Amino acid sequence: MKQLIFILLFLCSLSAQGQQKYTLSDTSSIVNAGGLYYEMRDVIYSNGEELHTKTLLGDTSTLFDAAYSRFTGLAEQMATDARYIVTFPKKITELNKDNTAIFDATGRDVLDSISARLGAPLLEDGWTLRTRGSGAATVAGVLFNVNANGQLRYTVDGQAARNAWLFGAVIHLVNYLGTGDAIDLYRTESGNYKTVDNRITLRRPGGPANRSAIGPPPEPEAIPETKSEKLPPAKTTKKRKNRKL
Repeated sequence: MKQLIFILLFLCSLSAQGQQKYTLSDTSSIVNAGGLYYEMRDVIYSNGEELHTKTLLGDTSTLFDAAYSRFTGLAEQMATDARYIVTFPKKITELNKDNTAIFDATGRDVLDSISARLGAPLLEDGWTLRTRGSGAATVAGVLFNVNANGQLRYTVDGQAARNAWLFGAVIHLVNYLGTGDAIDLYRTESGNYKTVDNRITLRRPGGPANRSAIGPPPEPEAIPETKSEKLPPAKTTKKRKNRKL
């Protein structure tokens, strides 16, 4: 009997470990109680857990001095991060150039392989693009497909199909909404993709009400190379594609 209980507890433990947890909301406020200030923080997680804390911040002088240091310190950190983040579009363009060079040399397309191995969740129906602006947010349906040449394509609300570059945790949408400009979306812990300014969100099928039940997608298993994969195909078997479409 004890052995059975131990096995059940072990299985429950494995199940809990396999469930990925991410933050749904994180709010805080400052309250004054008898001349001392406290931070009240409420965090809600995707697995139903909640965290409620009350942290002493100190008197008015302590609170103000700590805020001053925190504001300037965080601004310095953000400036440092921004100097790196602004290079992301250039890095993505360089990766695509590298892919072209590899294709010219070997006849194999790295981005096509990434789409084939990691792009299955994108081919599901129900993806949406949510755009925040000065007014109410707009929501548009988006469909992904892979054409006969292995190129990942996307269509927004029935508009013309355009190319998408999948780098794994990053999606590059070429000529977004026909504007001539591309956008880059980065995968979040919830499995959605967002622009770095948080203005555009590519939301997974299921919608915001079901995000906590769905959880982020599992990491793909590594696919070992076969003997045939190590032999590059002849260059004449595949024409270079126009990735600007």
